[in-house]
Amino acid sequence: MNNLTLAQLNAFVTVARVNSFSKAAAALRKDRKTVSEHIENFEIDLGYPVFTKTGKVLSLTDKGEMLYRRAQLLWADVSAFERFATSLHSMSSERISICFDESIPAFWLKRIQASCHDIGVSVDLLKISREHGETLLRSGACQFGLFLAKGQVINAEFYWKALPHISMSAFARSGISIAASKLCTLRDLAKYKQRVFSTALSAQYQYPLMVSDDFVIENDLDILLDGLASGDSWAFLPNHLSQRIPEHISRINLDIAEGSQALQLQPVLIWASSKPPLYDQVFEIVNSLHSDGAEKLRSK
Repeated sequence: MNNLTLAQLNAFVTVARVNSFSKAAAALRKDRKTVSEHIENFEIDLGYPVFTKTGKVLSLTDKGEMLYRRAQLLWADVSAFERFATSLHSMSSERISICFDESIPAFWLKRIQASCHDIGVSVDLLKISREHGETLLRSGACQFGLFLAKGQVINAEFYWKALPHISMSAFARSGISIAASKLCTLRDLAKYKQRVFSTALSAQYQYPLMVSDDFVIENDLDILLDGLASGDSWAFLPNHLSQRIPEHISRINLDIAEGSQALQLQPVLIWASSKPPLYDQVFEIVNSLHSDGAEKLRSK
């Protein structure tokens, strides 16, 4: 037989399903003559009939029944291929890169990534220092950055938007005196080594909660926690990381102003160009963080 066409296959499956040329033509949005010719040519190519006609009613022959079962499976594959091929046309090839520091909650980043995925945008996420991040933003290698505010007017070359505050607490191993104390002052903390959860090395980007003169900077949480567990030291950590802190590391009860037990840091969204790619979409997602994002941080 000559090569079977998709039009013939579609006509055969549809006519077999509705048992009528007229109904099949309506379903396929074709005229009745075209559908009838597809079936006629199909039967000529096969060399045997696939339908019998009793009055106005069509029914499958025995061979037609066997063909119909196979044709249904084949047409399902064709339809799946068609949907896939169509989806490739609608898929966006857009991609943005977002840099962030260790203070930024993972669920913020997951929210941004998932929301962008829903609109066909891929998001690269890079955890780096703010100093490095600003370099990438200037060059255009990254489009947005999420970092702790520097406590000063942001450089005129950057635009910015405040994000929900990040609450912080002090932590130390359970056996150390500052962890066992009912109330611990900042002066008490200053007597011990501070482990600083930060990538900031230069004074310009210095971590805002520096208390001890004796400190080490560690931006890997596991390394920092091992340091707390093995020595007399302490650290400020974001409360959204509390589930990752082991039981032998305790929260320190600080003697500070009422209502400030969880100290707060101010993160910001920064970008370099006046309107980077996907500006509106990213802002819509970031604005949603102010509603349920902040609530999640408070509930940790």
